[in-house]
Amino acid sequence: LPAPPPAELLETSRMSSYTTHPGIIAAEACSLLAFLIAKAVNLPEGPVNAKAFLDEGTAEYLEVSGLSKKSGWGYDQMKWLVTSKPVNKTETCWNWKSEHLDIAGTLRARGSRYNGYPVSAGYFGSYSLDGLALALWSVYHTTSFDEAVERSINLLGDADSHGSITGQLAGALYGYTSINGQFLEWLTAWDDNDFAVRAVLLHHLGSAKASPSSPPSSYSRAQVSSPYARGAPRSGHSVDQ
Repeated sequence: LPAPPPAELLETSRMSSYTTHPGIIAAEACSLLAFLIAKAVNLPEGPVNAKAFLDEGTAEYLEVSGLSKKSGWGYDQMKWLVTSKPVNKTETCWNWKSEHLDIAGTLRARGSRYNGYPVSAGYFGSYSLDGLALALWSVYHTTSFDEAVERSINLLGDADSHGSITGQLAGALYGYTSINGQFLEWLTAWDDNDFAVRAVLLHHLGSAKASPSSPPSSYSRAQVSSPYARGAPRSGHSVDQ
């Protein structure tokens, strides 16, 4: 799939974030997610190694984005997240490479307020870097779309937010046909293929700015023949496959 040059991709994703969030932290979080998604959808066919992909992708982002040379509020926090090496107990859950994600310890360390906002276990994951950390952890420690999404939403908290981040990343990594057909039926019943049509339109708009393909990576994207895969949408808009 066509993708803009890295600098344009990162800047466009940041500007998209600024339409709703004024701070640089949310903007940088969006740029990381966009970078990983663009990288995932352009993987060559073949088996997927989520850990290798995220290890290499985050290391590459650190350099391409210039984050490795930046410091100060916002950039420091992003660096802790990207490297999976938080320095404070209040961000322990950003260690997404760890097998155990210490959400309870993070909440205890934050107390009643964090970054000026009330702390709520029931809303955990709504903060952009928390949500991204939960998504990275869910994808890093699983081997399929279904596993990643189920792991994410079972963390509870603001599950629809961090679950949607997980779904975007895992979907880009494993491909459409890897998604449980029951999930697709539920989505179709809810949105009548509206999101699918938007995706097709965005793809065609992006095709007009196609750039040369990236060189093959040491890992690849699966050509999955899933037992869950379904045919054409059941109703509503038709989508060219």
